[in-house]
Amino acid sequence: MNDSDGTHVDSALSSRQAASDLLLIAAVGRKTCAVPVRAVVRCIRAAAVEPVPDAPDDVLGVLDVHGEVLPVLDVHRILGVPRPALSPDQRFIIVDHQGRTVALVVDGIRGVVRAEDGVSALYAKANGRVFLGTVRHGDALVMLCSPRGLVGACDAVLVSAERRSVA
Repeated sequence: MNDSDGTHVDSALSSRQAASDLLLIAAVGRKTCAVPVRAVVRCIRAAAVEPVPDAPDDVLGVLDVHGEVLPVLDVHRILGVPRPALSPDQRFIIVDHQGRTVALVVDGIRGVVRAEDGVSALYAKANGRVFLGTVRHGDALVMLCSPRGLVGACDAVLVSAERRSVA
């Protein structure tokens, strides 16, 4: 699926409730990750991120998306790959879990696919379960991200943003 204009990805995302086994596949450096489509709100071009003092290392800062302040999670750091300077060629995947939303920085969107095999080889991260495990995509194994874990990785920034909006 083509990401140049987002049309193909957007149409798959608009029917995200229809199939719970659909995955959005994204490039992160030389690695590949996936997010369950049911958790993806949309994909947008990367834009400037406002740094947040004392944010966790995995959080680049915050982003204003149509008036909503979202923490931006550095998936590169989580996967242990170098992150290039932020550019409009990259994408933000906006992910929601139970009404809490974050933006993931990725290098590109590869498309939306149906999971071929089940999830295997569970992984854990010290700040929460960011990965559910791996899934097969063609000949490659792809890291499957947990929407709950991704939101959890940004908890400190979410709480800080909520406090600022109340003040």
